Amino acid sequence: MTDEQAMGMWMGLFIGDAAGVPYEFMPPSGDGSYQFFSSGGAHNAGVGEWSDDGAMALAIANAYISERKFCATTIQKNFVSWLKRGTFGSPTLYILKNSGSGLTCLGKQRFTNSVIT
Repeated sequence: MTDEQAMGMWMGLFIGDAAGVPYEFMPPSGDGSYQFFSSGGAHNAGVGEWSDDGAMALAIANAYISERKFCATTIQKNFVSWLKRGTFGSPTLYILKNSGSGLTCLGKQRFTNSVIT
């Protein structure tokens, strides 16, 4: 993968995430309309705001970059850092933390480099 392709992948991930945030957990519109880069939705997102999907992608990428290999323990630590401190961004974190969505289990799992135990 070239640097240009990698940048395109990241741009696509965050543009797609931000474009979809206002529509997450919402019923489909009756006429099938879609407004690109709108605000609102279940999380009352701002225009262009990415979600936990983008934040988790950054947390995983950071683990690969820092370890130079797959390391589930570092990924878990990054997830917990995101959960506790918002390290990898995403304003939807507050909503998810307080929604009873099960995010608190992140710090309770024990990870190895190949399985969750």
